[in-house]
Amino acid sequence: MSPSPTGKGSGSSRSPATPPLPTHLVRDRRDSSESARSSTPLLLPDTPHPTSVPHRLRVLTIAALLLTIPLVLIFSPRLLRSLLPSSPHHSPHHSHPPPYWTGTATRAGPSAGAHETAHWPPKETDGKKDEKYFGTPVGYEGPTPTGAEPEAVQTAPVYSINKGAWPLVPPQSKDGGKSYLKAFHHLGNLCPAFTAEPYIHDITPVIPPGYEIGQVHLLHRHGARYPTSAGGPVGFAIKVHEHAQRGKLAFSGELAFLNDWTYKLGADILTPFGREQLFTSGVGFRVRYGHLLEGFKRLPVFRTTTQDRMLKSAHNWLAGFFGIPYEEQVHLSVGVEAAGFNNSLVPQKICPNAVNANARRGGLNAARHINISLAHAVERLQPLVHGMNLNVADVYKMQELCAYETVALGWSAFCTLFTEKEWESFGYSLDLIFDQGFGFGSPTGKAQGIGYVQELLARLTGERIESHNSSTNATLDDSPVTFPLDQPIYADFTHDTVLTSVVAALNLTQFASHLSWDRVPRFSPHNPRWKTSVIAPFAGNIVFQVLRSPSHSSLSPSSTSPSSHSFASSESHLEWKGVRVVLNDAVLRLDGLGACGASTGREVGLCELGTFVRALRETVREVDFVGDCFGDYVVGPDEVIEDGRPPRKYRS
Repeated sequence: MSPSPTGKGSGSSRSPATPPLPTHLVRDRRDSSESARSSTPLLLPDTPHPTSVPHRLRVLTIAALLLTIPLVLIFSPRLLRSLLPSSPHHSPHHSHPPPYWTGTATRAGPSAGAHETAHWPPKETDGKKDEKYFGTPVGYEGPTPTGAEPEAVQTAPVYSINKGAWPLVPPQSKDGGKSYLKAFHHLGNLCPAFTAEPYIHDITPVIPPGYEIGQVHLLHRHGARYPTSAGGPVGFAIKVHEHAQRGKLAFSGELAFLNDWTYKLGADILTPFGREQLFTSGVGFRVRYGHLLEGFKRLPVFRTTTQDRMLKSAHNWLAGFFGIPYEEQVHLSVGVEAAGFNNSLVPQKICPNAVNANARRGGLNAARHINISLAHAVERLQPLVHGMNLNVADVYKMQELCAYETVALGWSAFCTLFTEKEWESFGYSLDLIFDQGFGFGSPTGKAQGIGYVQELLARLTGERIESHNSSTNATLDDSPVTFPLDQPIYADFTHDTVLTSVVAALNLTQFASHLSWDRVPRFSPHNPRWKTSVIAPFAGNIVFQVLRSPSHSSLSPSSTSPSSHSFASSESHLEWKGVRVVLNDAVLRLDGLGACGASTGREVGLCELGTFVRALRETVREVDFVGDCFGDYVVGPDEVIEDGRPPRKYRS
């Protein structure tokens, strides 16, 4: 453990920025000490003093004062207030502290900003259990009959709502009253997943009457994590700690908590809340789609990557979906997440233009935006900091700390430092980063997502990938063992950047409008745009529902199913089949995907399966993975991209 905070007992200092106390509240130490040393005896009331005025004159003086005081009280209340002690908290002109009043500053302790960690299990155990007494099944489990598989997505009249908060204390803005969840939804990719349906439109994810679900594909982001090792708010903690070590740093007012604040965040791995998110998601998926397990002829194969948070996300989801122990109920295919390995779940590892200057254009525009949007916050907070200068980057890291501390520690004191408008700008900065780094505004957006789209096509049609010309892994995807094509349920675990790129590769054009750094465009169901908290939050997911309907059986086979292996539970090729795309519980319209905008079932978000497949195949043909990922070009931050591809002048 790092040293415990000692800031509260380290003395105090008054900042020059603190307003002086009124003179009538400042005691003269000389007078006080002299009174203590005086030998003059205390006088009882009415006791004559050798030097006193005549008694008659004193009586007349007192009478005059008694008559004057009521008149003063009646006719001059302002004069009365001026005679009474006042303080910065209760001044004649302010019912609340003035905007830049800083209060009394307490010097920051030497551990302020220090990195604090914990260790579990206790070192004495070396992580080992005494298997002689613990861990061995002892029997006596009692009856263990199970019931039927749930299918709430098919049978329930409404869809369950995910507010994404419990057991966290959601962030509250400085001026947001009790609107907790509203501030939550401005945290971009650092926001816990929530039901996005109200943000998009009113098509319910519940299976519509006359249809039944035959197959489901899940692409799931990992749960809430600590900041990555490559960046995040740790720089602010280092700066605070360095200044605290010099002994001249002090915080006051609403920043006083920083005097003994320590940095308690880890790096890269899931937080406890992140583990809970994936476990709960697995339970929810079993409740909604559990009946599809009856269509399996062998154990399912689900996929994740080797990175710790990816592997643990999959394990927690599987524990929720199957219960424990789950190891004998599923195969987990783990792809290598490292440079040089093809993996559609981490495509940027083999796409150089996804990690060079072309990927940083979103960050450059985000920096432009926050330099304007956070300027007032810097001015507001600087008077509360003594001995250290704040800049925009520091204040932005304080906003990041709100998000990370909330999902790691349960709540954060940083959240209420910022107004609703400042939180809206924080969320928009992440919209710029993700859209222009990995989405429609990125020159490699579609190239990064196209590998997963190729795999989705293979699963929908039952046909192997013809050409591995993207991030797909030929060794794994060409094997029926590691990449089966006849499952009713598929589940893959990935990153926020990949969810972002897949949205672009699917050509979901409602999110494709250009984002300008100098203003925050309105977002609503009737005016959708790219919004990262809706698209790729912690534990966010895309679900592809494959529905069938006997009522459309008059359609010809050639116009419906592309292959006899469309999904395992298909009994008849004459059944009409369609696909819905559900993003964080919100059914998306597919108007930008080929002819899906005119497809049967459009009113409930459906695109006929054959139409959907043809549209995806056309998208695959349009994307030049080699040219987009390896081409010799640099797109500047001011160039407009809206289709997830390089500008035409850079295309081969």
